[in-house]
Amino acid sequence: MQLSIVVPVYNVEKYISRCIESIIAQTNRKFELILVDDGSTDASGNICNTYAEKYSFIKVYHISNRGPGGARNFGVKKARGDYIFFVDSDDYIEKEVVDILYKVWDKEKSDIVVLSEKRVAEDEQCNTKSLNIAETVEGIEEYTKEQSIALLGYVKKIDTAPWGKLIRKDILISQPFPENVIYEDYETMYQLFDSANKIMFVSEKLYYYVQRTGSIMHSKWNDQRNRLMSISKVFMGFVLEKYPDIYPAAVHRYFFSLNELCVLAMCEKNYTQLTREARKYARKIKSELIKDRNVKFVKKIRYLIMIYLPLVYRGLWKIGKKFKENELKKSWDNHNK
Repeated sequence: MQLSIVVPVYNVEKYISRCIESIIAQTNRKFELILVDDGSTDASGNICNTYAEKYSFIKVYHISNRGPGGARNFGVKKARGDYIFFVDSDDYIEKEVVDILYKVWDKEKSDIVVLSEKRVAEDEQCNTKSLNIAETVEGIEEYTKEQSIALLGYVKKIDTAPWGKLIRKDILISQPFPENVIYEDYETMYQLFDSANKIMFVSEKLYYYVQRTGSIMHSKWNDQRNRLMSISKVFMGFVLEKYPDIYPAAVHRYFFSLNELCVLAMCEKNYTQLTREARKYARKIKSELIKDRNVKFVKKIRYLIMIYLPLVYRGLWKIGKKFKENELKKSWDNHNK
């Protein structure tokens, strides 16, 4: 296996050095690092250039803005490796990641390797830990494409994000990400799994996923948000045709996506209008959700309130949001005592 690490970069001058440093610090340097500056308007591109001047295994490309999907596609095409590992520019990884990816591949010859992530606050710097690589590799789990797509539907262990995943290059070339749109990962990832024969999951948390308030997923409402529900419908149709036994997982993903849509629209004055059609469709398929034993009862109740009583749902959301803010403040105050 030859490995290329691809990092799409866009206006992350505050975070990009931490990301690159975590990759440079790898115990195994048998890889190339490709940084794709996707039309940044801050100092991100210059920071990338500085690292490329210092390290010969780092390559920087500056392109006009094509969105994260376009930046990833560009990086994949430029990569010399036959396997691609994606890292987002505001995230960072454990120093043994490359070593573990090679050992997992040597052992299993898998098409896709998925790393487990730890979610961290944007200003939090986690101390990397000393890992037992042999134990980490021994604890990996194997999934078929159908099982992987089901896990994606239930949002268990595997999600739609490309980051934290090692993927065979020819699969990525045959199934590129849509460009200049959001939710390009959701639109593509299940199809990548469908193209793979063997998928491995590493349960050790090796990837630090930074929860950044300024990211695309936390930006204000725009009409592209509605793509989320159309993609969910296509996903359901795909699963029903190819993997009917796991159709309930795809239905769950629709409700999960609808919840995300509602949260994003929550602060808009026309919240109920923005989500009306999606909630209306959810009522048509609710029976699949209700009888699904893989979805907890409490979660079913929450989703039913969401589709039938949207204003009550917004009220409950505000209470929960306030509670979380208070808990975060208490934690911060205790930390600073």
